[in-house]
Amino acid sequence: MALHADLRDGLKTRIETIAGIRVYDTFPESPQVPCAIIMPDLPLNERVSIGVFRSSYLITMLLQLGRYTGAQDTLDGHVSTTGSSDLLGAIEADRSLGGKATTLMVREWGDYGSMVLSSAGRDIEYLGAKLRVDIYHD
Repeated sequence: MALHADLRDGLKTRIETIAGIRVYDTFPESPQVPCAIIMPDLPLNERVSIGVFRSSYLITMLLQLGRYTGAQDTLDGHVSTTGSSDLLGAIEADRSLGGKATTLMVREWGDYGSMVLSSAGRDIEYLGAKLRVDIYHD
């Protein structure tokens, strides 16, 4: 069975092909934006056939919400389905995540908008969106 740390590392490697994005494969104490945070989601290790499991991950893309228009234009580039900064293309360029997975499916973007995270004892508002990825593995 694939280790979840290996699957997160595989996603991190793919997203790091996009210039200018810091990628966290565990939840950071104080995220430095722009960044992508990879977290497990449900289901984890759902058996889909004999010897094949599906695990889901949410990738949260965060940008500084200083000048909303600029942040929104940048985020739009990451949620697009083409271009040099789209996460979908970066992840799907290697569906096996360097041999760590059988295949994967990038599902959909959701929760596009303002997000508040607590960091170092204070709430910080970001512009963000969440991408769901299903990974099939042994």
